[in-house]
Amino acid sequence: MRSLTSLTGNSQKLDGGAMFGNAPKALWQRWMRPDEQNRIDLGCRALLVQEEERNILVETGIGAFFSPELKDRFGVQEDRHVLLDSLAELGLSDVDIDIVLLTHLHFDHAGGLLAAWQKINRRACCSPTLNSSPASASGNAPASPTPATAPPISRNC
Repeated sequence: MRSLTSLTGNSQKLDGGAMFGNAPKALWQRWMRPDEQNRIDLGCRALLVQEEERNILVETGIGAFFSPELKDRFGVQEDRHVLLDSLAELGLSDVDIDIVLLTHLHFDHAGGLLAAWQKINRRACCSPTLNSSPASASGNAPASPTPATAPPISRNC
Protein backbone atom coordinates (compact mmCIF):
# COMPACT_ATOMS: atom_id res chain seq x y z
CA MET A 1 0.00 0.00 0.00
CA ARG A 2 1.32 3.46 -0.87
CA SER A 3 0.44 6.62 1.05
CA LEU A 4 1.18 10.25 0.18
CA THR A 5 1.63 12.94 2.84
CA SER A 6 2.29 16.63 2.28
CA LEU A 7 4.92 17.93 4.74
CA THR A 8 5.50 21.51 5.81
CA GLY A 9 9.03 22.85 5.40
CA ASN A 10 10.58 26.26 5.98
CA SER A 11 8.89 29.38 4.67
CA GLN A 12 10.32 32.43 2.98
CA LYS A 13 9.41 35.80 1.50
CA LEU A 14 10.27 36.70 -2.08
CA ASP A 15 9.44 39.66 -4.32
CA GLY A 16 5.80 39.48 -5.37
CA GLY A 17 6.48 40.97 -8.80
CA ALA A 18 9.05 38.28 -9.54
CA MET A 19 6.67 35.53 -8.40
CA PHE A 20 3.67 36.71 -10.44
CA GLY A 21 5.53 37.82 -13.56
CA ASN A 22 3.40 39.87 -15.95
CA ALA A 23 0.37 39.97 -13.66
CA PRO A 24 -0.05 43.51 -12.32
CA LYS A 25 0.40 44.08 -8.59
CA ALA A 26 -3.13 45.53 -8.40
CA LEU A 27 -4.41 42.07 -9.33
CA TRP A 28 -2.21 39.70 -7.28
CA GLN A 29 -2.14 41.79 -4.10
CA ARG A 30 -5.87 41.07 -3.68
CA TRP A 31 -5.01 37.60 -2.37
CA MET A 32 -1.32 37.93 -1.46
CA ARG A 33 -0.55 41.01 0.65
CA PRO A 34 3.07 42.15 0.12
CA ASP A 35 5.18 43.44 3.00
CA GLU A 36 6.97 46.83 2.99
CA GLN A 37 9.68 45.33 0.73
CA ASN A 38 7.04 44.04 -1.75
CA ARG A 39 7.71 40.43 -0.66
CA ILE A 40 5.02 37.78 -0.33
CA ASP A 41 4.86 34.75 1.95
CA LEU A 42 5.84 31.46 0.32
CA GLY A 43 5.87 28.01 1.85
CA CYS A 44 8.11 25.11 0.94
CA ARG A 45 6.43 21.73 1.08
CA ALA A 46 7.72 18.23 0.53
CA LEU A 47 5.89 15.05 -0.40
CA LEU A 48 6.43 11.91 1.64
CA VAL A 49 5.67 8.72 -0.26
CA GLN A 50 5.43 5.77 2.10
CA GLU A 51 5.45 2.23 0.76
CA GLU A 52 5.67 -1.02 2.72
CA GLU A 53 9.47 -1.26 2.43
CA ARG A 54 10.62 2.34 1.99
CA ASN A 55 10.04 6.05 2.57
CA ILE A 56 10.59 8.43 -0.35
CA LEU A 57 10.90 12.18 0.16
CA VAL A 58 10.16 14.36 -2.87
CA GLU A 59 11.92 17.73 -2.37
CA THR A 60 13.54 19.00 0.82
CA GLY A 61 12.52 22.66 0.73
CA ILE A 62 14.73 25.60 1.56
CA GLY A 63 15.94 24.30 4.93
CA ALA A 64 17.84 26.47 7.40
CA PHE A 65 21.36 26.56 5.90
CA PHE A 66 21.58 30.27 5.03
CA SER A 67 23.90 32.62 6.91
CA PRO A 68 22.04 35.49 8.64
CA GLU A 69 22.70 37.89 5.73
CA LEU A 70 21.33 35.50 3.11
CA LYS A 71 18.51 34.40 5.40
CA ASP A 72 17.40 38.04 5.51
CA ARG A 73 17.84 38.54 1.75
CA PHE A 74 15.72 35.52 0.86
CA GLY A 75 13.24 36.06 3.68
CA VAL A 76 13.69 32.67 5.33
CA GLN A 77 11.44 32.83 8.39
CA GLU A 78 12.58 30.03 10.68
CA ASP A 79 15.93 29.28 12.35
CA ARG A 80 15.34 25.55 12.54
CA HIS A 81 14.80 22.83 9.94
CA VAL A 82 10.98 22.70 9.84
CA LEU A 83 10.86 19.65 7.55
CA LEU A 84 12.57 17.61 10.28
CA ASP A 85 9.86 18.76 12.71
CA SER A 86 7.19 17.64 10.22
CA LEU A 87 8.83 14.23 9.90
CA ALA A 88 9.01 13.95 13.71
CA GLU A 89 5.25 14.60 13.95
CA LEU A 90 4.83 11.38 11.93
CA GLY A 91 7.27 9.48 14.13
CA LEU A 92 10.03 9.64 11.51
CA SER A 93 13.45 11.25 11.26
CA ASP A 94 15.94 11.86 8.47
CA VAL A 95 17.42 8.37 8.98
CA ASP A 96 14.05 6.83 8.08
CA ILE A 97 14.15 8.30 4.57
CA ASP A 98 15.37 5.76 2.00
CA ILE A 99 15.24 7.90 -1.15
CA VAL A 100 15.27 11.67 -1.71
CA LEU A 101 13.97 12.81 -5.09
CA LEU A 102 14.75 16.38 -6.17
CA THR A 103 12.96 17.83 -9.18
CA HIS A 104 15.78 20.36 -9.63
CA LEU A 105 18.58 21.91 -7.62
CA HIS A 106 17.28 25.40 -6.80
CA PHE A 107 17.95 26.25 -3.15
CA ASP A 108 14.24 26.30 -2.29
CA HIS A 109 13.93 22.67 -3.42
CA ALA A 110 17.30 21.19 -2.36
CA GLY A 111 18.46 23.46 0.50
CA GLY A 112 16.90 21.10 3.01
CA LEU A 113 19.69 18.62 2.31
CA LEU A 114 22.10 20.90 4.17
CA ALA A 115 22.47 21.16 7.93
CA ALA A 116 21.29 24.28 9.71
CA TRP A 117 23.67 27.26 9.57
CA GLN A 118 26.04 27.82 12.48
CA LYS A 119 28.65 30.57 12.79
CA ILE A 120 31.51 28.04 12.59
CA ASN A 121 29.60 25.69 10.28
CA ARG A 122 31.25 23.83 7.49
CA ARG A 123 28.66 22.81 4.96
CA ALA A 124 27.35 19.55 6.40
CA CYS A 125 24.72 17.52 4.63
CA CYS A 126 21.76 15.57 5.90
CA SER A 127 22.77 12.61 3.77
CA PRO A 128 25.27 9.82 4.38
CA THR A 129 26.33 9.83 0.75
CA LEU A 130 26.81 13.58 0.56
CA ASN A 131 28.49 13.76 3.97
CA SER A 132 31.24 11.23 3.15
CA SER A 133 34.89 11.83 4.02
CA PRO A 134 36.96 14.30 1.98
CA ALA A 135 39.41 13.28 -0.73
CA SER A 136 42.69 11.82 0.49
CA ALA A 137 46.01 13.66 0.32
CA SER A 138 46.75 11.84 -2.95
CA GLY A 139 43.81 13.65 -4.51
CA ASN A 140 41.81 10.48 -5.03
CA ALA A 141 38.14 10.92 -4.31
CA PRO A 142 36.76 8.59 -1.64
CA ALA A 143 34.60 5.72 -2.79
CA SER A 144 30.89 6.32 -2.40
CA PRO A 145 29.67 4.54 0.71
CA THR A 146 27.19 1.72 0.39
CA PRO A 147 24.20 1.63 2.75
CA ALA A 148 26.10 -0.87 4.92
CA THR A 149 29.27 1.26 5.15
CA ALA A 150 27.83 4.77 5.07
CA PRO A 151 28.70 7.02 8.00
CA PRO A 152 25.79 8.11 10.17
CA ILE A 153 23.78 11.05 8.98
CA SER A 154 24.91 14.36 10.44
CA ARG A 155 22.90 15.12 13.57
CA ASN A 156 23.35 18.85 12.83
CA CYS A 157 20.30 18.71 10.57
